Amino acid sequence: MKVAILGTRGIPNTYSGIEEFAEHLSIEIASHGHEVTVYKTSDHPFEHESYKGVQLSTHFNPEGVIGASGQFIYDLLCILDCRKQRFDIILQVGYTSSSVWSWLLPSHQSIIVTNMDGLEWKRAKWSKLVKGFLKLAEKWAVNNSHFLVSDSIAIKKYLWEKYQKDSVYIPYGAYFIDQQPDVEILSRFGVHPFQYNLMIARLEPENNIEMIIKGTIEANDPRNKFVITGSTTT
Repeated sequence: MKVAILGTRGIPNTYSGIEEFAEHLSIEIASHGHEVTVYKTSDHPFEHESYKGVQLSTHFNPEGVIGASGQFIYDLLCILDCRKQRFDIILQVGYTSSSVWSWLLPSHQSIIVTNMDGLEWKRAKWSKLVKGFLKLAEKWAVNNSHFLVSDSIAIKKYLWEKYQKDSVYIPYGAYFIDQQPDVEILSRFGVHPFQYNLMIARLEPENNIEMIIKGTIEANDPRNKFVITGSTTT
């Protein structure tokens, strides 16, 4: 099969969890003999045409010049290219800015699969105008996809109740790190190997950091310390 992955800044990952997911998934699919293309931005530091058996399709991203609105242009260029390639499956791992152009997706020749992610329009940081657009983007993505993917049971339930659309629930995965912990580094934070809980997240309201901290305190578990690490700027 010919498979395309849209909605990322590209691989290898230099940005976020979506790119990390796209990197692992594309390499895995390619290892089974399928032809996989991941779309990436022109400002991505990796300049080769392929990566570990995955083809890379690079397109202009004016975000650095005109700001976040440049994502709409980048997504349009990716979708227009998709129309020429006759992919069997097109996976959108992000849809916020591409949904404007979703009517251009070649749904007559490709199966469109969209990962619905979270309820972006609920984020407190957005204005009412932006929230209104994000609700529309969500609707467009739902209505212009053959299949939907949810990364939580709550999202799956929401999509059914809101749009009467079923989705496939696929939770996040992780690789086990098979190496011994660095005792010296851990000692700086007053913790011992395998005797603490760790949370890595962007420190913003929608990630419910405060709720998790309160729950940890109320659990009153004397066996484990709780370590939080994350950025407040992204």
